[in-house]
Amino acid sequence: LAVASPATVSRCGMVYMEPTSLGYDVLLQSWLNKTPKLLGEKFRGMFQMLFDKFVPSVLGFVRRYCNEPLPTVNNCLVDGLLHLMDTFIADYYEKEDGSENRSTAEIEQFLTQLPSVFVFCLVWSLGCTGDAVSRKMLNSFLRAEITSFGLDLGLPQEGLLYDYKFDLVSDAWIKWSVSIPPYEYDPKLTFAELIIPIDDSICYTFLLDTLVRNRKHVLMTGPTGTGKTVNIQGLL
Repeated sequence: LAVASPATVSRCGMVYMEPTSLGYDVLLQSWLNKTPKLLGEKFRGMFQMLFDKFVPSVLGFVRRYCNEPLPTVNNCLVDGLLHLMDTFIADYYEKEDGSENRSTAEIEQFLTQLPSVFVFCLVWSLGCTGDAVSRKMLNSFLRAEITSFGLDLGLPQEGLLYDYKFDLVSDAWIKWSVSIPPYEYDPKLTFAELIIPIDDSICYTFLLDTLVRNRKHVLMTGPTGTGKTVNIQGLL
């Protein structure tokens, strides 16, 4: 209100602030205040630590070395990280009757998986807006950061981080192609209706489905012919 005129205040006006002036820490603190009480302070402390270790360095790398076909701002990328994290913690909110609340053992298990979940969400928020060359560079940088922080996430050494998904049930990183049943050809479909799953389509459909089911807005971007419409129509 220090920079708002009385006329602006009297009309319930909005004062616009540049994202760079606002910073992204306010987004984090607001998000932490709304996380499930069942996860407790241990979750908030662990997430704050992971956020402080990775987000500033990854954002700095993205801004300096990565080429984004669709330009972004830092706050938008951080918001994407928090939205994707929301989909993993949605089941830990207390139910009104208490009958379906997660057990203490399940909560402890999730806390041990939190670093891996965080890295997965980091890859598909801060790290997913660059082109193919940028992804290779960011993959090397992020692997080095994980090692330097002494985190043992059981990451596969082959390929890129983008080639894998962290599976909560098996508590392991698995290839995208392993996460769905084998493809079965349907002779009733015409050639134009055949959609053969590949790692990219499996990955993007999973992310799209996960976010939409949790009521999060999604913007799919990419050059012509990369399957955006096909993936969205296939999901719908």
